[in-house]
Order: sequence, then C-alpha cells, then structure tokens
Amino acid sequence: MRVLRSIPPILLALGACAPGRTVREDDPPPPAPATAAPSPPIHRAISVCMVQGGQLVQSTATLDVTTGDTAWAPPGQPVPTSTAYAAGAMWFIRNEPLIVEGSSYVKYGTPRVVPREELERAGELGGVPLFVDDPLPRPAEVLYVPVRPGCVFQVYMLEPRLNGVRGRR
Repeated sequence: MRVLRSIPPILLALGACAPGRTVREDDPPPPAPATAAPSPPIHRAISVCMVQGGQLVQSTATLDVTTGDTAWAPPGQPVPTSTAYAAGAMWFIRNEPLIVEGSSYVKYGTPRVVPREELERAGELGGVPLFVDDPLPRPAEVLYVPVRPGCVFQVYMLEPRLNGVRGRR
C-alpha cells in the first residue's frame, strides 16, 4: 500500500480516524452531489399601462415570476417596440429643459407611477407624448413625460419667468 506523501498531515490524520480506511493515490474521486432539475418557469398574465399610438392604454403582458422578466408578446411573435418613452432620448439623459409652446420646463424629482386615468395628452416632443393632469391653465404648470411601461412618468415643472431685476440700472 502506497500512501501519498503530498497529502497534508491533517487529512492523513482524519483518514486514519475512519475505521479501516486509508487515503490512497488510486482512490476514485467522490461522486458529485446530486443536482435537482431546474423548475419550470412560472408565468402570470398581468395588465400593464403603456404608450401605444401616443395614447396611454392598458395592455396584457406575461410576467415570469421566477426571473421577474416581463414579455409583451407571445413567444414567436414580434415584440412591439416604441420610441414613445423618454428614457433613451438624449434630452432626457442630459437633463435638458423642455421647451413646449414657448415655455421652459425642468425635471422635478424622480420618475413616479401616475394612474393613466388622471392624465390627458397635451402634445409631443421628439416622438414622446406629453401629458398633463389639468388641461387648463395654459401653459400647463406640470408636464408628465412617459419614461417606461407601467405608467412611469418623469415630472417636469414650468420654469418661472423672471421679468428683470428691480433696483438695477
């Protein structure tokens, strides 16, 4: 019987503790632990607010509960794409003010969910529809810009106009 000399002494001692067992060079490796087969994905139909044709609509989607992924179209069918969201627009990424009907609007806060029933379409900027919660006053004090599906909007506030500074000549 040939004992490995490169095995650390602690392992030899542990091997010696096993009744009738010594560590040998020609011992096969231990079997791999049994792995469970992956469970099939769990899907659930959900209703999602999204922009289609410039309007806010409720659409059906499929949620993979295991991964959290959402599918907008059945397998094998094309996924509807839309440029109606600001998230990829350079003016949105650069935090540029919006100029709408001669008025300037600036980003306010972080994106938030707003129920579609509370909003009306008020215009468009670069293919992205703009919404308001109150069609009267003009210019609107607040604009809602869709960022992504799920009725997620970025609020833009009307920038106050300064008509000059008093006390200066």
